[in-house]
Formats: sequence, C-alpha cells, structure tokens
Amino acid sequence: MTNELFKQIHNVIFGEHFMWAGRWRTVNSSKAGVVWPAAAFLDRSKAGYEKDVFRRLPSQSLTTDADFCHAFSENQGEFLAIHPFRKGNAHIVKLATDLIVAQTGRPLLRYDQLDRLAVTSNEVTLPVALALRPV
Repeated sequence: MTNELFKQIHNVIFGEHFMWAGRWRTVNSSKAGVVWPAAAFLDRSKAGYEKDVFRRLPSQSLTTDADFCHAFSENQGEFLAIHPFRKGNAHIVKLATDLIVAQTGRPLLRYDQLDRLAVTSNEVTLPVALALRPV
C-alpha cells in the first residue's frame, strides 16, 4: 500500500461525487470536538504513515492472526488519526484493510453486522480492485 494507492482508491469511489476526490484535504477539519492534523502538515503525516506503518508491516509479513490484528489496528488507528481526506476516510481505510485481508488469504471482514441493509466495504472490494488493476 502506498499513499498514491489511497488517493487512487478514493478517486475511484468518490470521483463522481466530489471534485476533490483522490486529493488530500487542503482545509483544516474537525468533527464533534475532534481536530485532525492541520492540512499544512498532511504531506509530512502521510509520508510518516506510509514509512512507519505500511512499509514496516507489509502484508506478506502478517502470517499469524496476532500479527494481522496488530497491523489492522495500527493501520486503521493511524489513518483515521491523520484523516487525510475531506470525506470518506473510514470507507477508504476499511477498503484498504480488505485489500490486506485478501493479500493474506484471510476471509473478508464484516464491519457492521447490526444493519443488514448496509452495504459493507466487502461488497465494493472486488469492483474497486478491478478498477485499480493495471491495464
């Protein structure tokens, strides 16, 4: 996983809805008393995230469930703390996790079993993966 892949995934999913899809947010953002890193620091935050999380925890090294769970929680926590996009951060990190799940041969995760009508990120993983494959 790379920062460029995150931007590409975001653009594939949200490109028809937002003209800023696939780009890091350029505005400062907060929600319900939580303030995410200032937009001016996103490049540095995302570079550190790619180096310190993804490059340190490549999917081929996640051979045990404990290793996977550690990487899963660190990946999602760090990504959501940085909050690089204006909208859709939770969807993107879940989809990225699903791609790691597929790379490690684990069954896809279901994030919300309470709402049977909800579309889970598992149901968009294959279409997005197909849209991102090299031509």
